[in-house]
Amino acid sequence: MISIRLKVHPRHVCFYSSYIHFAEDTRATHVNLPIYIASVPMEHLDTFSEKLKASLQRIVDDGIDMQRMARVINRDERQVCNKLSLDGWIVF
Repeated sequence: MISIRLKVHPRHVCFYSSYIHFAEDTRATHVNLPIYIASVPMEHLDTFSEKLKASLQRIVDDGIDMQRMARVINRDERQVCNKLSLDGWIVF
């Protein structure tokens, strides 16, 4: 059995969620997938859960765009390398 626990922390600052974190808690009899979301405007809280589930269903139906995923990973890798070169002492 897989259960999804959704925790949303409302803020008025931005128009979309600025932080989504997927975690996993695996047990012998079940898998729990907590999803932590921050900075969702109050006016979107009522429909956010349905929109998230629809987005996840679209990914299941259409698959993952691996070219876009590669671009995102490459971008993040460049950002980490840049941070290391500028502020390496902070990272370590």
